[in-house]
Amino acid sequence: MKQIFFFLILLLTGSGFMNPAKAQNCDGQRYFNSNYWAYDSSTVVYSNDSMTMDIYQPAGDTATKRKVILMIHGGNFYQGTSKDPFIYTMCQLFVQKGYVTASINYPLITPTQILNGALADSVTAYPIIAQSISEGKAAVRYLKKNAASLGIDTSWIVIGGESSGALIADHVAYLKSNAGVSPLLDSAFAAVGGIEGNSGNPGYSSKVKAILNYGGGLLDLNMLTALDNEPIYTAQGDSDHNIPFNCGLLFSAYTDYTACGGGAMQPILNGLGIANKMLMFDSLEFSPWADSTMAQTGDTNHIVLYQVEAQSTLFLYQLDCPTFTGIREVSNVNVNLYPNPASTQVYIRSDAVIESVEVIDRLGRLIRTQMTTGYQARIDLSALSSGIYIAKINLKDNSGSIVRSFVVE
Repeated sequence: MKQIFFFLILLLTGSGFMNPAKAQNCDGQRYFNSNYWAYDSSTVVYSNDSMTMDIYQPAGDTATKRKVILMIHGGNFYQGTSKDPFIYTMCQLFVQKGYVTASINYPLITPTQILNGALADSVTAYPIIAQSISEGKAAVRYLKKNAASLGIDTSWIVIGGESSGALIADHVAYLKSNAGVSPLLDSAFAAVGGIEGNSGNPGYSSKVKAILNYGGGLLDLNMLTALDNEPIYTAQGDSDHNIPFNCGLLFSAYTDYTACGGGAMQPILNGLGIANKMLMFDSLEFSPWADSTMAQTGDTNHIVLYQVEAQSTLFLYQLDCPTFTGIREVSNVNVNLYPNPASTQVYIRSDAVIESVEVIDRLGRLIRTQMTTGYQARIDLSALSSGIYIAKINLKDNSGSIVRSFVVE
């Protein structure tokens, strides 16, 4: 029992085996808890073609080297704005935790181009995609160029996006050479100044800290090389019809070119030793967390959005605090977990409504998340090896968590 207790203390404090000098930065406060409930916003021009960026900063914040999250909306390159509901919701989430957040507009094609099949043919689509990636890289450079006035840390800029916006973000992060770039795509990049693009703010690096990949992917898996080391969080439905979870034609086979989503990227990332985390939604299609306006009232979407928000927050926090788990226990709720030890399953009963149960191993890794409703849950243990585990029982409406340790025989 001493071993279980010590493991539990490590999880609850978030200190793990970290250098004590860093522990003060891993206390679950800034960048994990929501401490800023108001923000200041501004809109700036960040590119040579007058594209704009919305910037959100925690109101009253006096820190001068703050972490940044740059978001890019979806819309298949012909619709959407920087104020897309899902993107705006994520910007709000992160600014409440102390990040500076930003969301960009980028050039969209016209309805006439859509009718003429501009996205269907790689000859006409690749220049559109290359220009969008150029804009994304210019946006990263803008933030670095203006770091002093924005009070941000140039070494800690995370880029993210949804769907086509995530595809842009993935290429901004991982496209560092011409590896995996076909001759046709290479010519499209050449027209916009190469893979770094000529959209503005030259002289600054477009390198980012990590990626939030909400339903995105890469045009070619060979673009992932030994030059890449940026951790990536992916959330995607395995039946995504827009950007395939595995490799396939884009936009419901509407096109003659392919992309590879999170399912296909993960083995390559693992092979290259790139840290990654993926939340796959079984049998769900495009953007199962969206739209975020519905997510506030629709039970299913609310659960999906909550999962994405919670895991994204933890993923980002663990970039600097890898042993932190974010478990914070409430004490006024009675919860029973039995049998313990267990072999094939455990039951959980609570006198408060349970929203989800997360199973965490002794290394602090999330093994599985099970959504539930009501006052009880049954967890299947048949796929788990023998050892000590933690059940993090999350209560409805984000009202707190209860932690129980158990042993699998």
